[in-house]
Amino acid sequence: MRRVAARLALGVVVALCSAGSGTGVAFAQVPGFLQVGSRLTWEGGNSTLSGSRVVPDPNGPLERDGQRYRLEGTRGGGGVGLVQLNVIASSQQAIVADVRYLLAGGPQLNVHTMSGHDVVLGDAQGLGDYWLPPARLAAMQPGFDGSTRVSRGSSQFQGQTLQVVSIATTGAGTYFSSTYDLTSGLMLFSGTMNTQAGAQVADDRGVRTDFAGAVVYSHQAFVGVRQVAIPWASEGLSQWLAPGRSLSYQGQTSLQNDPSLGLPNLPGQPLAATFAFDRQVGAAVLGRQVTRSFTTQGVPPLDATTNRAFSSAQLDGLWLPPQALAQLRPQQVLDQDPLSGQVVSYAGVTGAYGLVIVQGQGDSLEQYYDLQSGLLAFSRYRVTTQGVGAQVSELQLVGQQ
Repeated sequence: MRRVAARLALGVVVALCSAGSGTGVAFAQVPGFLQVGSRLTWEGGNSTLSGSRVVPDPNGPLERDGQRYRLEGTRGGGGVGLVQLNVIASSQQAIVADVRYLLAGGPQLNVHTMSGHDVVLGDAQGLGDYWLPPARLAAMQPGFDGSTRVSRGSSQFQGQTLQVVSIATTGAGTYFSSTYDLTSGLMLFSGTMNTQAGAQVADDRGVRTDFAGAVVYSHQAFVGVRQVAIPWASEGLSQWLAPGRSLSYQGQTSLQNDPSLGLPNLPGQPLAATFAFDRQVGAAVLGRQVTRSFTTQGVPPLDATTNRAFSSAQLDGLWLPPQALAQLRPQQVLDQDPLSGQVVSYAGVTGAYGLVIVQGQGDSLEQYYDLQSGLLAFSRYRVTTQGVGAQVSELQLVGQQ
């Protein structure tokens, strides 16, 4: 899979470099790779390392004074996976990206499962830390202002030598660096580090400071971008996804044991989710998903709030245009992602609902849409562990406000 990712990234960078950019145009226009339907992917990871130290490494993700470093530790834990930005609204005034996090697992870290959502907002001046206009990068002068250092140079990326701009900010026990392709403005690498009281750090002169704590570290590396074909992307927002409205779902989460274990399935625990829509930004609506899960009787439920964004430019959102559902064919494949392994398909009509399935390598999401209103009426998410069983979460629409 990594070889496929490398080819995707290389092709995108070649196209971007050959297209060129003018400093006057960069501030006025949103590039093609940030139009509606674009999916940008970074490999990411985070870890907590004890007995940590920073050591020189020409290919390391951290940058300081034009030199690169990696982080080492004696022990620790963390996770790796993919960060995918799906552009669901795009204009000079507003870019909205629906962010999906996928956790890597399996014997070779080649099985991805969905692990979370978020939202990134931007405009023609930038999209979070993920993209800056080339003109803005070109205007940055190398130097150090006491907390932020800007440097220029070249970097090897997927077999190519690219001209890059690196921005590194340090604070009390914190460090953040990001490296951008000067031609496209895309973030190629980023690294963050938060030093908890006590860590062993080696600076660029090899001088070490010994403590007894740990370092929390995260990184991201650009993989590639592609266009996802969404037949109904140009449809307007549904009246059900208007600011001030909300959708409420109730159901349960349960554990289904593998039949080979000969064990009975455990009873399910109540689960609830509310989607509240706060404001419209361009062709998207921003809101919150509040999930309430129950565990043991007598123990207060757990509430978790996640930022969410919705528009018509989604294959598995809260609403799909009814007329678009009516035109889909049973077993029609809508999208195949070569990086995550996810396949989105339309399974056909089940009763009064159209069924869209997002099939991953270790999980599956079933979305049942009402054929009349297009609203998501029922959802089933299943995560399977070989030889153990599956955790199944089910939610049914129970209220609209």
